[in-house]
Amino acid sequence: MIKFQNLKLGVITSYLCVAAHIGSNFIFTPVLIHFLGKSEYGLYQVIASFLAYINVLESSLSAGELRFYCEVNARDNKEKIENVLASCRIIYNRLIVFMLFLGTGIVFVFRLFYHSSFTSAEINEGSIMLMLLIINICITMKNAIYLACIRGNERFVFEKIGSAVSEILKPVVCLLILFQFPYALTVTCVQVGLNVTLSAIYCFYAKNKLHIQVVLHERDRKLERRILVFASGILLANIADQIFWRTDQVILAKLYNTATVAVYAIGAQIYTNYMYTGTMLSGVFFPKLSLYYQEENGIEKMSALFIKVGRIAFLICFMVFYGFVIFGQEFLFL
Repeated sequence: MIKFQNLKLGVITSYLCVAAHIGSNFIFTPVLIHFLGKSEYGLYQVIASFLAYINVLESSLSAGELRFYCEVNARDNKEKIENVLASCRIIYNRLIVFMLFLGTGIVFVFRLFYHSSFTSAEINEGSIMLMLLIINICITMKNAIYLACIRGNERFVFEKIGSAVSEILKPVVCLLILFQFPYALTVTCVQVGLNVTLSAIYCFYAKNKLHIQVVLHERDRKLERRILVFASGILLANIADQIFWRTDQVILAKLYNTATVAVYAIGAQIYTNYMYTGTMLSGVFFPKLSLYYQEENGIEKMSALFIKVGRIAFLICFMVFYGFVIFGQEFLFL
C-alpha cells in the first residue's frame, strides 16, 4: 500500500513538475528576450545545444546505475547495495576526468566552428558559459548516486518538489540579477548555482534520511562492465535523439547568426515542452520495472505496465494536441 501511495504521489508531483517547467519556460522566455535581446538569447540556446550532447553521457550512466541499484535494493542486502554504489562512484570519477578533457575539446571546437558567424564577444562569452556548464555537470555526476538512491527508494515527492522549486526559482532569481547584468552568462551562472544547491540537498537527504553509505567492500569489475554495457545502449539512443532534436540550432548558428537561432528556439519550445509532457510520467515507474525484471512472470507485468502508462501519457498528450486542433493560434495565447 505504501509503495502504491508513493507511485501515486510520484505521478501527481511529476505533473506538477511538468506544469512548473512549462509555465517557467513560457513565462521566462519573453522575459529573457526582453532583457537579453535576440543575439544573447540565441547564444544561450546554442550553448544549450552543445551541452545537450555532453549531458547524454551522464543521463545514460544514471539509468544504468539506477537499474542495478534497484536490483540489489530489492534483495535488501546492505553490503551489496554499498558495493554497487561504490562501483558506480568509480565509474563516475573516471567519467568526470574524461568529461574535463572532452569539455576542453568542445570549447576549442566551439571557438573554431563559429569564428566566422559570431562576434568575438559572443565567442568569448560562449566559451565561459560552456566551461561553467561542464563544471556543473561534473558536480552533478559526483552526487548522481544519491539521486539514484532517492529514485530507487521511490521518494518521488521529495525529488519532484525539489525540481519544481528549482524551476520556479530560476526565472525569479534571473529577474533580480538581469536588471544589472543583462547577459546570457548571467542566466548560466544562476542555472549552475541552483543545480549545485539542488545536488547538495539531494546528497544531504540521501545520507541523513535514507542512511545511504558508499563503501567498496570488494572491487567488482564484472559489475562495472555490466553497468557500462547497459548504459552504452541507452547512450546510443540518446545520441541519436540529440542529433535529431539539437543539430538544427547548431547549423542555424553556423549559417546565419545567434538572432536567427533565437527566433527558431522560441518555436522549438512548443514541441520540446510537448515531448516533456509525454515522457515525464515514465520515469516514476523505472524502479518498479527493475523489480519486475527479477520476477518469474516479470515480462507480462512489464507489458501490462507499459500499456497502462502509455494510455495515461497518450490521454494527456491528446488533450494538448486537441487544443491545437480546435483553437489553433489562440491556444498558444491561452
